[in-house]
Amino acid sequence: MTEPGAAPETGEGGKKGTVVIDTDPATLPLKIYSAPPQEDNSDIGGRYIRGCPGDIVEARRRWELTKQWRKEYKTDQLLFEPQPHFALIKRYYQHYIIGKCKAGHFVWVERPGKSRVSKIYEADVALDDLCRHYVFVSEFLWNVIDPNDESMALSLFDCEGCGMGFLAGKTMELFKTTSKVIQMHYPERSYKMIVINAPWWFKTVWALISPLLDPRTKEKIVILGSDYKAKLLEYLDESEVPVEYGGTDERPLGMGREELILWQHVKEVNERNGVGFTPDPADASTSNPGWDLSKPPGIAEPPTKGKK
Repeated sequence: MTEPGAAPETGEGGKKGTVVIDTDPATLPLKIYSAPPQEDNSDIGGRYIRGCPGDIVEARRRWELTKQWRKEYKTDQLLFEPQPHFALIKRYYQHYIIGKCKAGHFVWVERPGKSRVSKIYEADVALDDLCRHYVFVSEFLWNVIDPNDESMALSLFDCEGCGMGFLAGKTMELFKTTSKVIQMHYPERSYKMIVINAPWWFKTVWALISPLLDPRTKEKIVILGSDYKAKLLEYLDESEVPVEYGGTDERPLGMGREELILWQHVKEVNERNGVGFTPDPADASTSNPGWDLSKPPGIAEPPTKGKK
């Protein structure tokens, strides 16, 4: 095997793959010509290849789209961008990181039925701002909390309180917009999606759309009603399940270590940029004894390249 940086062995008769070295002093330094090598796909993110099994062309297309999106969206600088709407969005759209499942993946909880997205819009926060917040939190999860490019998340969607109006309301609009971004630019990050407290109409809709889904996506989704505890404990230890979901973790949602580190980071970024925001009631607990939150791990200077 040829060592990296060394010239390949010269063939005979100008056959395909030969290397011709031009030693004419007038053209120095040496010019090396060779037939085009076999296509190298090592630059494509591994998750994009896994997300498009057997279709390297589609994997490259999605990879290139994500690189362009990250450049235009300035995603690699997002963690250092002030977040003036952070507290407001956190208060009225309930979403949290709550620890890890048995497989070692972080658990992401959303409670659309208990959210009041209209309150966010009343404060002149646009859908684009909400989507940028969602990407910000995703970047924090994958660059700071769990900076392993192979890591995934278990998503727990609590649909308690979701009436049929959810299908056409502001919350659904947000859900559809953010889901599109996550599916397109954070492939293979989903380990499992568990829907609990699914109302009757949700199950009806699922029966209609599930046959249209990719089998790999479909097998990751679990739809449960109100009797979900036994199934939930197949994926999470009881100590990692909040008490409101039948577990023994007594910390209120939003008060887990990862959430508090996220809050601390946002406070520091906002303060450095002279930007304030209305504190969430849980914000005072960032001073919990035993947790050093003075410096969130992994944050020092804006990266030149971030994780996709």
